Parts: sequence; C-alpha cells; structure tokens
Amino acid sequence: MAITVRFLVLEVVVLILVAAIVGGVFGRFRSAPSSSRDGGRPLLAVAWDAELIFIYALSFAGLMAMIYAIAGLLATVVVEITQHSSALIGSSDARDHTSYYLASIVVGTPIWLGLWTLVQRRASRSPLEKQARERRWYLAAIFAVTSVVALFGLHSLAEDFLTLPGAFDKTQTVRDGIFAGGRLLIWGGAWLAVARLGWSERTPRDRDEAHDVAVYVLSGFALAFLAAGLIQTGYHLLDDIIAATPPFDGDRSLWRDWGSIGAWVVAGGLTWALIWRYDLERGGRRVLRVFYVYAVLAVAGPATLIFS
Repeated sequence: MAITVRFLVLEVVVLILVAAIVGGVFGRFRSAPSSSRDGGRPLLAVAWDAELIFIYALSFAGLMAMIYAIAGLLATVVVEITQHSSALIGSSDARDHTSYYLASIVVGTPIWLGLWTLVQRRASRSPLEKQARERRWYLAAIFAVTSVVALFGLHSLAEDFLTLPGAFDKTQTVRDGIFAGGRLLIWGGAWLAVARLGWSERTPRDRDEAHDVAVYVLSGFALAFLAAGLIQTGYHLLDDIIAATPPFDGDRSLWRDWGSIGAWVVAGGLTWALIWRYDLERGGRRVLRVFYVYAVLAVAGPATLIFS
C-alpha cells in the first residue's frame, strides 16, 4: 500500500512538472508582439496561448498515463484468466502490476477527463477554438504517439506469433503476445478515436502542418521497420549461401530467425503502405512531404552503400 501511495504522489508530481516545463517554454510566445510587421505582413499573426499549452500538455500527460495503464491492466487480466495466474505470472507480480496500473488510471483519468471537458466547453462556445494551433498540435501528438506505440505492439504480436513454434519457453512467448495484443488494441483504439475526432474538425485534405508531422512520424517508423526486416533478410540469406546450408532447415532456428525477420517486414510494410496511401489520397502540396521524401533518400542512399 505504501508503495502504491508513493507511486501516486510521484506520478502526480511528474505530470505537473512536465506540463509546467512545456507551458513555461512556450508561454513566452504569448507576449510576442502580434502587431509587428515586416513589409506589411505580421511576424507572428497569432500568439501562442500559454494557458492552452499548459492545459493541453497536462491533458496529454494524463491521457498517456491512462492509456498505458488500461492496456497493461487488460493484458494482466487476460493472462490471469486464460493462464490461471500461476502459469505465466506470479500472484505477487500480478498484484504489483495491477496496483501500478490502477494507480496510473486513478491519477491520469481525472486529469485528462477534467481538462478535456474544459477545452471542449471552450470549443463549443467558440468554433475558432477547434482550429487553435495548440489544439491541432495536441491532437497531432496523440495521433503520432498512439500510432507508433500501436505499431510496436503489432510488431511484437507478429514476432511472438511467428516465433512461437520455435520458442524454448512457449509460456513466456504467449504471455508476451498477450501484452503486445493489449498494446495494439488499446493504443490502436485510442489512435482511431483521436483520428476520427481530428477529421471531424478538419478534413484530412485541409492544410494542417501538425497533422502532417504526425503522419510522417508514423510513416518514418514504419519504413524503418520495413528496412530493418529487408536488411536482416539479405544478411541472413547471404550467411546461408556462404555457409552452403539451406536457408530453410526445418528446425527451431527457422521459426526464431525468420519469424523475427518476418515480423519487421509484416508490421513495417503493412503500416507504411497504408499510411503512405492515406497521405497520397490527402493530396495537396505539402512542404513536409518534400522534406520527408528527401530525408528518406538521404538515409537510404548512404545505408545502401554501407550495407551493400
């Protein structure tokens, strides 16, 4: 009980400090003169609102804590039910993890729910509030973080599934798969919810640099996953050729080695294809897309020379 209380206090302090730091860093923009002009154009047309930054930063921290705890708690419950607790996780470990997850939910949920209710009321009174930069970056940050965590969950789930036949400890692999599935389900669901909310306030085709950043962050991670899988495939095939042994020998190493490689390719390739298709369908001239493409080329060229 004492550990749980200390954990609650520590998490509250961390959440407040994170929001205070972010709000303090960006709050100085609010005092910038919005009427300053250079050639008839405002240098800063709309100042950053320190109050909104603080609210959204703290709301973001609370939401992340809540989603993380819900995903972990769901996986723990599934493990306990399906594996009768003693098979995959000890009773003391289950209690410890459950207490931490419940503490995060107790701390994060009221913070996020209260602040989200506040900003939603403000948005209902002023339609321009929904187009505020602080709100767009808040939604974009959630879009990026939840989608990337869901991508990692997809990769882990695929790896556990593909390597299960060759695993030495199938019980642990199943447990890891359950937790990976929990991350994919909860974080993926949160991503879908915030994406639908963002699209209801502004269509994907509208100019929204914050959303562009979130899209290319996910696309970059997915492409890195795919590249990692393809590079490992090339190295593995080359080693098999040099060793003059068939690449598919039917033993456990087949499932462990190629299952791990396949997880990178499946998770990265599927996610990258979907998010890139989504970005192309959005259309429009997007400056960040140009930077993204050139960044990929800048990395792909030297990487090809290094690994060839």
